Amino acid sequence: MIKNFLKNAGLLALGCLAALLLLEIFLAFYPPLAGRVRGKKIILFPYKHYVIENTRFPKIERHIVRSNNSLGFRGPEPLPPGKKALTIIAVGGSTTECFYLSDGKSWPEQLGKELAGSFHPVWVNNAGMDGQSTFAHQILMSDYIVKLKPRVVLFLTGLNDMGLTSANRFDSLLTDNIGRPLPAKLLVWAASKSRVFALLQNFLLYEKAIKAGLVHAQLDLKTMKTAHVSKERLAALLKEHSAGAKAYAKRLEGLISLSRANGIEPILITQPLLCGKGRDPSTGANLELLEAGPEFGNCAAEWDVLQLYNDQTRELGARLHVTVVDLADQMPKDSRYYYDTAHYTAEGAKKVADIVYRDICRPLAAISPATYTGTCPGKGRP
Repeated sequence: MIKNFLKNAGLLALGCLAALLLLEIFLAFYPPLAGRVRGKKIILFPYKHYVIENTRFPKIERHIVRSNNSLGFRGPEPLPPGKKALTIIAVGGSTTECFYLSDGKSWPEQLGKELAGSFHPVWVNNAGMDGQSTFAHQILMSDYIVKLKPRVVLFLTGLNDMGLTSANRFDSLLTDNIGRPLPAKLLVWAASKSRVFALLQNFLLYEKAIKAGLVHAQLDLKTMKTAHVSKERLAALLKEHSAGAKAYAKRLEGLISLSRANGIEPILITQPLLCGKGRDPSTGANLELLEAGPEFGNCAAEWDVLQLYNDQTRELGARLHVTVVDLADQMPKDSRYYYDTAHYTAEGAKKVADIVYRDICRPLAAISPATYTGTCPGKGRP
């Protein structure tokens, strides 16, 4: 009886091992788009092509086609080695990646088209990655971008850093093991060795992201509930987030230092949000009173907290002489530009590109005078 049990157990173990190996081989050739964290590394997928049939977000196109170039980023292929050009990479979270916009419609790609009228040659790529904060941006910069040596990096940051004195749910598995329970340490180790465990790691990250509200959502402003936040609660929220904002400023300063140490000029962009003051021009909804989940209560409170982080971006730019595009201030609070409170429609991405183009064109002319054609637009509100 014991012999039969051991035999069956051995056969079961061999079957599981064979299935694991087959799945490893399959994932080597068909990695999922979401599986971009493996152990403590960011994994890029060169030459990947994805078709998404959108049934969730009525405000964006139904048939979405998105592709990665040879670098694993969105945008045109790198220019030939040695070619003198203005090269730019945009870094950020989901509001940079524009996951649900087709090729050519993300704001960095649309920005590249606008800059082509003022600089020649110019090359712009989108290295945004859903859910990631300045913790992961540091790894992306160190492992990939500094080796590419772009002339400029655009950092659109702040939203995914809210409340983070330590790494967030997406970034925690990219940082060190200190304070992490043994099962999590084992998962990180296994994920670094196996694509199957890396897939499990990404599923767990996504599950946590759903609970944290860090995912895309379709909002109907006309039917959303309203909520009131007392002055006392708002004061407590601002006090609670003050430490996170200061920690964010240190990480952002680190990204500025890393960029300049490698001959890359950083440009900072503040984080816009549909939430805030007044009413939505498209629906008439009160953008202050819209319910914003248990942490913030309503949109006005969420906006006030986010402004703590945007203020740190503004102050760093002034202190370290870094160009800042105050997109948070200039982006219209109009739901035609957003399909939820943070993510842009194609029209919204075009609006972002217009604002960024207008504000960085002249600084870029000073950075790369040899490529400037003398056609920057004048300053002014959009």
